[in-house]
Amino acid sequence: MQLNFIDILAAKLYDGFNLREKISEFEENYTNYKLNNEIIVRTISYIVSNAKNIDRAYILGNLTADHFAELWEVVCSWYRMTLDFLYQNKMLLSQSWIPYENMIIPMMVFLKEINGNFSQMTENQHKYLVYWYWASIFSQHYAGSSNEVIIQDSIILSTIAKDQKITDRNYLYKLRLQISSPEELHAYTKKGSAIYRGILNFVNFAAGGLIDWNNTSRLSFNHSKLEDHHIFPKHYLLSKFSKNEEIIALADSVVNKTLIPKITNIKIGQKPPHQYMNELLQKNPNLRNSLQNHLITPDLLDGYYDDDYLIFVQERAKVIYQLLQYNISQKSDEIRTQFYQESKVFMDFDRIKIFAIYYGQKVLAEYHPLNNQVLYEGKIYSPSAAGEKAKENISGEPHNTNGWEFWKFIGNYSGIPLDHRINTSVNGIRKYCFWGRTDRRQMRAAMLREP
Repeated sequence: MQLNFIDILAAKLYDGFNLREKISEFEENYTNYKLNNEIIVRTISYIVSNAKNIDRAYILGNLTADHFAELWEVVCSWYRMTLDFLYQNKMLLSQSWIPYENMIIPMMVFLKEINGNFSQMTENQHKYLVYWYWASIFSQHYAGSSNEVIIQDSIILSTIAKDQKITDRNYLYKLRLQISSPEELHAYTKKGSAIYRGILNFVNFAAGGLIDWNNTSRLSFNHSKLEDHHIFPKHYLLSKFSKNEEIIALADSVVNKTLIPKITNIKIGQKPPHQYMNELLQKNPNLRNSLQNHLITPDLLDGYYDDDYLIFVQERAKVIYQLLQYNISQKSDEIRTQFYQESKVFMDFDRIKIFAIYYGQKVLAEYHPLNNQVLYEGKIYSPSAAGEKAKENISGEPHNTNGWEFWKFIGNYSGIPLDHRINTSVNGIRKYCFWGRTDRRQMRAAMLREP
């Protein structure tokens, strides 16, 4: 038998905590939710490690049955509440269509910081959370699903939850919209693509909740069998425009898709748009409103677009793109003004010289322990972002990097990585600067005590 990560963890914890039993209890008690075990385990690891580590090796080597006994139930409750928040705010239509499951972890950490209840967040916090969610999806911020990104976002959302400002100058820049024109939307044709899933959910958000086509009731997460329906059925396009390569290439474009119940999708079959829509009109006299709700022109009912598929997808792509720009690009300056603050503690006496060697080349930078930032080539980054930039400068290609291991100290502790705590006492404040990810309160308290 081949064991997966959860199997191994369950065996390790078995004497003090029956992980398999707890997973079964959740699935039996909460049938509307699909439990992602690793999301729960990684969130527990984030809490236990004080926001430092969610790697599998750390989890297997450091988490104990006592940690799970203490945190399992409350973390599972945060998991349910986070999904409920996404559903209620029309940011997710179905759990099976979530773009990036790992994004749930920072949101659970945010929930923890506001005392476990989304009703306790302020309007400004809600504003940032919604912006972060869509910007993270459409900037492909989670494309690599690196643990470093999850930890960084969890720390950022903790900062927002505490009504503090973001001080990482590069962070908000990473959340820029990666789609630069309506035409680029056509490139997304696969269900596995997070952007593809993101667009389908974003249409739901922009509409304030999608309406069924058989009636005017709203679709909800209880519709577990939602399918991405071809608005112009694919078979219709392939048969009618078999010699038009441009149309055939765009048949599976996400712009030609919308989420509807599986049963409705099956009944529609391969009929031309005006035909199946007029059949639906007999059941739902308000179908025109339902179509507009899905960002679909109701003129399809009159057959105007049956021969003009390219015009239809071009027009719908423009509508979707304009809404993306409004919700992400046009709000980015406002978000930066309201939630970003230039770090005031990055002073010369706080900087520690660091270096790294890559492909035989030595690069120099400076580390600031109060806000865990690295100054490299005149710009401020997180340690990992600085490492990735340094590697890109040397090799010409970006590489995923654990900056806490990549960068090393210069001086008496030369060669020791940032994340290695030095126990040797040195004069003055400097001894606290070599602790790597130092707690800010601890550092400030030390600065008050030391001359």
